[in-house]
Amino acid sequence: MAADPRPSGDAFRDLGFRELTAGSVAADLPLRFRLPAGLVPVRDGFQTWWMDADDRAAYAADPSHTPRDGFFSVTLTLNVGYDAARDRFFGGGEGEGDETTMADGFTRAGVADVSVERATVNGIPVLVIDGRQDERRIAMAYIATLIDTNVLLLHYSHPTSFREIDARRWNEMKTAILA
Repeated sequence: MAADPRPSGDAFRDLGFRELTAGSVAADLPLRFRLPAGLVPVRDGFQTWWMDADDRAAYAADPSHTPRDGFFSVTLTLNVGYDAARDRFFGGGEGEGDETTMADGFTRAGVADVSVERATVNGIPVLVIDGRQDERRIAMAYIATLIDTNVLLLHYSHPTSFREIDARRWNEMKTAILA
């Protein structure tokens, strides 16, 4: 893994749910999140990206811009829901199973070393998924909003290849969510 040339790689800050979603979701969940201090929000409807200021400026000038550094994406997901009566996440593609079959679905899609971790944090169901597909890493969390079956997807995307700073950024976020 290559070293991160950016100074923001060492400093982190904590955020609440409303700040993370830039107010795009009506709920205010009792969860904490941890982002690199240098990332700034870009809101587009129900989606919020947290990216560095250079990528934000480039995106503002050209919405087709591909960020050159790692970024977090936060949005309501349309393919995974949460069933409060069954206390289960459901959906996610192939076969539309539930959280107990999601790892198998990722494996069938070519993702290796799949880890699916289910937790309830301050009464909020959370499902964290990690994996690897070639040089790409899967780093995502599904968070039940407890509004109908709505689920928020938090995803970390990194430039190829996966760097030490990318692992640190995702681990800081995952640890904060599950704390």
